[in-house]
Amino acid sequence: MIKYNNIICCIAKDETPYLKEWVEYHLKIGVQYFVIYDNNSIIPIKETLAEYIRNGIMNVVDCPIASRPQLKAYNHCLFHMCEKTQWIIYIDVDEFIILNKHNRISDLLIEYDSFGGLSLNWKLYNAGGHVTTPAQPVMEAYIEYLPLTSAVNKHVKTFLQPRYTLTIANSHQAMYIDGYYAVNENYRHISYAFSDFSDEVAHINHYYTKSYEEWLNKVAKGRVDFDQKRKEQEFWDYNPKMIHLKDAIREKFKSFTGKFATPSGLDIQSNPKWSSLLAGIEKQKVKGCLKQIEMMLSKYDVKSLGLYRGQSGISIFLFNLGKLTNDPTYDDWANEVLESIIISIRSVFADYSFANGLCGIGWLIEYLAQNQFIENNTNEILSDLDDLFKDSIFNLLDFSLTNGLLSYGMYFLSRLTNPENFNAEQKKLLVQIVNYLECFLPNNVQDADEPENLTMLHGYLAVIPFLCKVYQININRYKVLCVLDKYVKFILSFERPRNASLCFPNKTQDGTYSLQWNCGDLAVANTLLQAAKITKNKEWEDKALEISLRTTLVKEIENPNTSIITGTAGIAHLYNRFYQHYHIPELKEASVYWLNKTMEILENQKEKITECGLINGLAGTGLVLMSVISETEPIWDSALLID
Repeated sequence: MIKYNNIICCIAKDETPYLKEWVEYHLKIGVQYFVIYDNNSIIPIKETLAEYIRNGIMNVVDCPIASRPQLKAYNHCLFHMCEKTQWIIYIDVDEFIILNKHNRISDLLIEYDSFGGLSLNWKLYNAGGHVTTPAQPVMEAYIEYLPLTSAVNKHVKTFLQPRYTLTIANSHQAMYIDGYYAVNENYRHISYAFSDFSDEVAHINHYYTKSYEEWLNKVAKGRVDFDQKRKEQEFWDYNPKMIHLKDAIREKFKSFTGKFATPSGLDIQSNPKWSSLLAGIEKQKVKGCLKQIEMMLSKYDVKSLGLYRGQSGISIFLFNLGKLTNDPTYDDWANEVLESIIISIRSVFADYSFANGLCGIGWLIEYLAQNQFIENNTNEILSDLDDLFKDSIFNLLDFSLTNGLLSYGMYFLSRLTNPENFNAEQKKLLVQIVNYLECFLPNNVQDADEPENLTMLHGYLAVIPFLCKVYQININRYKVLCVLDKYVKFILSFERPRNASLCFPNKTQDGTYSLQWNCGDLAVANTLLQAAKITKNKEWEDKALEISLRTTLVKEIENPNTSIITGTAGIAHLYNRFYQHYHIPELKEASVYWLNKTMEILENQKEKITECGLINGLAGTGLVLMSVISETEPIWDSALLID
């Protein structure tokens, strides 16, 4: 029997200072009941909110689950309250429902009674200059919010009707029975966790970072939706007006242990193994080039959806540019591109390739989710692709990265590195791919009628870093190491002392020698270094260094261009990768040399550059430029098997 018009469900851990303000506020606007899951709070929530429990307006459920308890708690509430309430909303203690047109929640909800759910936008608030915890209540202390056009404010939280709901998909959305769905306040159908910002009727105030001190406590206590902790750096991403105080504030809190931190304090370095190559005027010059690339990209209408040469690669550039600059304009643009890809995805259903088709688009979605550019609900988004790939991959006669077995392998790897996804079938398919790759390796190359391909895109080179990735996720490691050893020895057997600098051809017979990402000495050094890291093989590590150092003598390439695949940007990025590992000045100098070449070509030939993609155009060039001025190791280059 329906007892309540609406209830709030949340899961909380160590929110003691904020709980009463949050409960009292929502009671005033007509929330009728609360179900709170206590995830191991130091001060039990049952003690903090005892008076509300006695008054019969709240149930506090102990939830000691250590790993990702949020969805389990949410679905537990759905199951137990489905016949007792007409509406449920799942929000956190830092989220407040704001009614802009009604006085009571029930008056709002009755207008959406015929829908499965009502999704309300976030309005995300930052620290507003607060370094330490203020004395005032949250809603009084924090009044500064991000621009309403910011991509993060497209996130929604949803009132749902349990009678029309199958399950909770994530913290923002549910899955509904046939014929029902969620809408935003303007009655537009909401399929995912995002909607264009609108707050004429209602919205959710999300007090996300609060002060720096409170943010450190938030980082230290962990998350209920992911096993990974938040990053200290995220505070500065949402508080760009406080950037000039960063060093002083960090110094003040350098020995911070907080209420929930470990005694050793917090590691505030996002990745100490990666350092910017440039500073000062040179860094500003790169930023100017990034602005130029952004302007050039805005002129072109790219039709392809593909990862390597289309919109998918462009979206990676835009998401990363938004993160680097803290400019929400780029986030909005990136989300528009991503939405266009998802809407148009059926146009590439016949193309399963990594370069241009579904495997690459699936990889993109996992990359964005796992790096927190979008909500991590990839199981819902990619389930159809998972089913498509089950029976199709072994109809192939090639193993290439662009179109063959490695295409599928890269997609499966991206899925299996997501902690939210466990697909035993995909693991089995990766094992079979490794077995097939062993069969593809020729026994007698010298006697072959046609030369074998030694490139990254279409040949044997890509197999080595791919196998390294399979090894990293702990799949059939002994077999992987055996196959990896065979491929490394096969590639090294084609070293030809043609001249002092370039010794590895692009084919097994009558090959050419060049300096580029796709083939030749730098490409070999890249794959060899990755194999050395996995196997801890010092001989391979030294060989990769030897190859990379002798190629620094090369100062010109044929057909100069700024692309990653055959041009200066790819060369600069590989040298940057080598420098970050070996820390040898010559490698840094080489990276900067080719970086300057890239910027020179951009300036002198900007009217001639029309390609926009990841490997062949402006998006890839821009990502390389970002990597040389960033203090954070790039992850996007895993799409190119560089990392």
